[in-house]
Amino acid sequence: MKNIRLFSVVLIAFCSLASLAQVDEIKKASKENSSKSSKSSVSSSEGGNSGGGNSFIVFDMFRVLGAWQSSVLQKRPEVPTLVGLDFMVHGAIQPSSYYVINPRVRGTWGILSTDFRTNYLIEENVEGNKSLTSYDWQIFQLNFVNTKNVIVRTGTGFMKEGFGDHNSFFEWTLSTNLMFNENKWGGFAEFRSAPDFNSGAVPRREISMQVQRQIFSSGHWHGLATGGFQFQEYYQTVDVWGIQMGIVFKLY
Repeated sequence: MKNIRLFSVVLIAFCSLASLAQVDEIKKASKENSSKSSKSSVSSSEGGNSGGGNSFIVFDMFRVLGAWQSSVLQKRPEVPTLVGLDFMVHGAIQPSSYYVINPRVRGTWGILSTDFRTNYLIEENVEGNKSLTSYDWQIFQLNFVNTKNVIVRTGTGFMKEGFGDHNSFFEWTLSTNLMFNENKWGGFAEFRSAPDFNSGAVPRREISMQVQRQIFSSGHWHGLATGGFQFQEYYQTVDVWGIQMGIVFKLY
């Protein structure tokens, strides 16, 4: 019996130590990567001139997107979520170790969206609370599947670290929204990746999945409670996961 108790104490202590100082590890990895990235950056003055051909390609692309946008917006009477605003607050918790808070806003207009999020990580340990913040702006998102029950989008933007050297990295996303029973039930899944092309590191990868349940609807305002799972990997060395809950306010 004494051996079992001793083993339990050692196991708990080991788990506690393993979860400590993860915020410090992320900041350390960021600093090391910043040094590598600056050394790998090589300024280049090479250039070519193919402006004429590129202009035709860009013009043709906008023409196609314009026609696609017009066609999708015609479906708005049957798919009202094609134009709207989403205000989201999600929080993930790994008991007695981490808290991740994600206030977020997304605007949608047909096939186009823009999405801004703050990623706030809090760590509890014997030395007191430690935290770090990053900012994610998906400047351009393309909603390439737009139906009453399914929306699939991909986007590009940047992730900016709010600590250390305040580095910024390209970030891309892929996400899916599922909506059923007149939007009373739904689901959401999202993948994010923010690579550093100079150093070859990946400052952050993330995957999250949620179930959504409508809790009120009044005119153009709709509220949903969410529950799910979130996993983040920083610099391919530090993992943070948590059970996620939150609320979404939709205006459409």
